[in-house]
Amino acid sequence: MKHEQDIHKALDRLGSELAGNESIVDEVMRRIVQ
Repeated sequence: MKHEQDIHKALDRLGSELAGNESIVDEVMRRIVQ
C-alpha cells in the first residue's frame, strides 16, 4: 500500500530528526493507530 509506505517514510524522517525522543514517537504512533 502506498499510504503505508508514506507513513513508514515519515516515521523514518521523524526518527532521524528526533534522535530518540521516545515520548514524541509514542505520541505519533498513538495518533496513527487511532
